[in-house]
Amino acid sequence: MEGRLSEETHIRSQKPGGTPPPERPTAADAPGKSDRLTFSNFAPRFLAVAVLALSTAFGIGYFQSTQTSNRIGAAGTAATTKAAETFRNTVEALAIDLMMLARMPSLDRFVAGGREADREEVERAFLATAETWPAFAQVRYLDADGMERVRVDQTNLGAKAIPRSDLQDKSGRGYFKSAVDLPISDIYVSRLDLNVERGEIEVPWKPMLRVATPVFDKGGNRAGIVIINVLAEFLLKPLQTARGAAADGTRAFLLADDGSWITGAPKEKLWGFMFGGTHSFAKEHPKTWNEMTRVAAGAIAENDRLYAFATVKAGGEFRLRAGASPGQMSLSSPVAFWKIVESIPRPPGVLERPGTWLAVLIALAVSALLAREWAVLARARHQVADHRRMIQDLIDNADAQIAIKSLQGHYLIVNRHWEAMNGIARDKSAALTSDEIHRPASSDAIKSADRQVIETNAPVTTERTYQVNGEDRTYLANRFPLR
Repeated sequence: MEGRLSEETHIRSQKPGGTPPPERPTAADAPGKSDRLTFSNFAPRFLAVAVLALSTAFGIGYFQSTQTSNRIGAAGTAATTKAAETFRNTVEALAIDLMMLARMPSLDRFVAGGREADREEVERAFLATAETWPAFAQVRYLDADGMERVRVDQTNLGAKAIPRSDLQDKSGRGYFKSAVDLPISDIYVSRLDLNVERGEIEVPWKPMLRVATPVFDKGGNRAGIVIINVLAEFLLKPLQTARGAAADGTRAFLLADDGSWITGAPKEKLWGFMFGGTHSFAKEHPKTWNEMTRVAAGAIAENDRLYAFATVKAGGEFRLRAGASPGQMSLSSPVAFWKIVESIPRPPGVLERPGTWLAVLIALAVSALLAREWAVLARARHQVADHRRMIQDLIDNADAQIAIKSLQGHYLIVNRHWEAMNGIARDKSAALTSDEIHRPASSDAIKSADRQVIETNAPVTTERTYQVNGEDRTYLANRFPLR
């Protein structure tokens, strides 16, 4: 015990019959105590360190995984929102083209007089429009009774005017009934569905969107509708090529307002609303679909996929041109909306990552090492405490005043005789100095003897006299260094 001083004061003159202090059990009476402490302390310490390490690791992993999912979902939402805006803008552009055809002076003259020359002029305008944009599968004028009066079809050889003898009665079709009763400047937007000719779904499938607007004569009487059938592939192509089948497994698709697939599914699952509704995204993913219908855009996680989506409104007001006030034109549709969706591979969760379990093993190994060091440190503290108790027991049972001091003069351990002689309560002497206990003269003598031991590194014996119960008692004070 290097760096400490021991002071042992032997009684030289003492009344006979003194009773030594009672003996107390010592640390030596408990063999193997430190070993048992090491074993018993390792398990809870290992558990505490392991729980802390794993909780921290999994917390960080979960946060990173969530952040990655949020970032991917936000990117998907931005992409679908942009696609939805493009889709809506295309529909509005179709509406503007339609309105220009419906307000042609030649059509006004034909409605008013029914002259063949005016009809042919309308037909030429329809032909020019269809030739300009091949997406126009049909451009037609139907009179107030639903009879086709002018019709231009897009064929493999280009736009073609249909002879009057081949024109059909469309009064029973839903698009005519819906469009003919609209107010002026309103535009009907049909469902995006498969084209039907003479009561049968055309094969091969020809997805179609129809826009129509009513026509009025000079007296404000309804005179029929102008309608454009638009090949939907021109609307859907951007969805299929932009991110429709990305290398990372992302798939884009369009859903009808009942949750049926319009694109992005095997053929047997497409257009469910036209084939009895057997298959639909809504039926296969009811919870996700329900969430999609509640908000305009967002991202929803389901199993191993993220579904980012945005909404295309089929109806509502729009501006005729940039800067114009809203309310000039309005879209009317039996369709509430379409949903543009991206199905994105969901990033793996914490437990699904390849390196997770290796990290867990490393964390457990590190936890074991830390717990072992912690237990060893605890064992060392217990051993120090055991040794201190042993020393305390030894000196308490000695028939002398014994004190152990630091080189700075602080009392570290004292026995009961020393405490009784100096009037110090049990365990109150720690860190006290001679100056705090003795009168100045006695304190100076004690410090002088301490310095002599430190300087010579050898024992020093001095005498001290105490007043005990009214009589003088002389003691020998033996000081020696502890190494």
